[in-house]
Amino acid sequence: MPTSDFAVAFVLAAGVAACGNPPTQAQADPGARAIECSLDGGGMTSECQVETVTVANGKYLIIRHPGGGFRRMEEARDGRGLVSADGAGELERLLDGDILEVAVDGDRYRFPATRNGADDAD
Repeated sequence: MPTSDFAVAFVLAAGVAACGNPPTQAQADPGARAIECSLDGGGMTSECQVETVTVANGKYLIIRHPGGGFRRMEEARDGRGLVSADGAGELERLLDGDILEVAVDGDRYRFPATRNGADDAD
């Protein structure tokens, strides 16, 4: 079901550690949560970490990969869910129950999500 049919709110832990060293594989950011991810077309694992960063012009998700890479996505203000940031390819979004799966450039990420607004009616 395309996410354009309704608004999606993300049930993610807000906040980022105010100071300290950048997270590594052995040291996860205390403000981050584990999410399922599939990198470069591999199998789905729960090894990615996501943190929410709020700035004056919007809200961003920073997804950290277990090998040290990361991806940034912006929470769309028009209710579409997430959009790519920092020159990433076009995001594909699929809402399946309470899971939003986002695919971009061969990587897939699964986020807990809830619907905003009215329920779908037949």
